[in-house]
Amino acid sequence: RQVLFDDSAQDLLRQFFGRDLSHVELANLVGALDESALFVEGRGDRVLVQIKHRKLKTHDVIIAHTAAGKVFVRIDELEFAAFHRGQREGVKMLLRQITQARKLGVAYLEAEADGNAKTFARRNGFYVWARFGFDAPLAQTKTAALPQRLKFIEGREARTLNDLMLRDGQSWWRANGAECLTFFDLRDNSNSLRVLEKYLLELRQEDKL
Repeated sequence: RQVLFDDSAQDLLRQFFGRDLSHVELANLVGALDESALFVEGRGDRVLVQIKHRKLKTHDVIIAHTAAGKVFVRIDELEFAAFHRGQREGVKMLLRQITQARKLGVAYLEAEADGNAKTFARRNGFYVWARFGFDAPLAQTKTAALPQRLKFIEGREARTLNDLMLRDGQSWWRANGAECLTFFDLRDNSNSLRVLEKYLLELRQEDKL
């Protein structure tokens, strides 16, 4: 991979992680495909990584920290070129990213899940990120509209996307979901990891992974 830094980006990454990251570590942390080119620059108190690859239309990732000093990674833009959509590359990228982020002590991943049922053919992040284990609180209008079988998960009321996915509510969310800001909890045994493993098992059983 080709990785080009500016000075401020290297300084910020050193502050975030306490040491320099190798090119491989950084590429994995942002979910870069093999043979990608990475352009890394400091933007104030955060690092912007622009990833270029023949299979991608756009792929931008931000590495930053919260007010409490916890490092997080935001998948700011991710769109495959038309010919390469639907090939499960996104799953492989995310698995690489999660593995590296957990090794580096990153607190969570963040993604803006765009679209809704009407835009599904063009913009379906609201559904895809939910299947991958990204979580968000359900709006009150959504919880009120849930069918009875989805209202409760493990003895409590369903309140989040993870709750829905663990209750096999993906079809309902595909038909009724909406754009939202989502988070992937990287802690051991998180619901995000449980949802992702459930989805991976489904793909393997269907010989899609």
